[in-house]
Amino acid sequence: MLSARVYDGAQPGPEFDHLVLLIKIEEFLIADVGFGDSFLEPLRLEAQADTSQHGSSYRLIKSDSDWVLQRRRESDWEPQYIFSLTPRCLAEFSAMCQYHQTSPESVFTQKAVCSLATSDGRITLSIGRLIMTTGGLREERAVAGEEEYRSLLKTHFGMDLGQEARIDRLMASGKPPTCM
Repeated sequence: MLSARVYDGAQPGPEFDHLVLLIKIEEFLIADVGFGDSFLEPLRLEAQADTSQHGSSYRLIKSDSDWVLQRRRESDWEPQYIFSLTPRCLAEFSAMCQYHQTSPESVFTQKAVCSLATSDGRITLSIGRLIMTTGGLREERAVAGEEEYRSLLKTHFGMDLGQEARIDRLMASGKPPTCM
């Protein structure tokens, strides 16, 4: 387990903001299943090696004792997060985990998001919008209403929240409900 500091613009965030896995299977790889719209297959821990996956390109840059994961956005490389190879314990991530789950300033408490990697892209349902990325092409559209939102949750994510769920609250921005 490695600590990654996620970039918010030009500056990386705090330590323990994100967890990345370092794996050794004949060679060193990094794996990351929790960074949203990012790489799906492990990346070789090798500086400057461009890797293309599902329509996106990634590379790792060595910076002093740290590594920076970058993603290509059109013709530029955008930093995603920075990490060192210092092994960490799960307990070290507790405070930032608590922050992400409860703070009104955390991006994770500002909206309800359902997102799933697919074999050729990603599907995301958030704030009354359906975003489908296939082979690097992104299509986004408004969800017509609560019934369509329920249908999309069931069809694409296998979720049936029942008729008592307040879908209107899931479709709005702002802090999602803690209970429905």
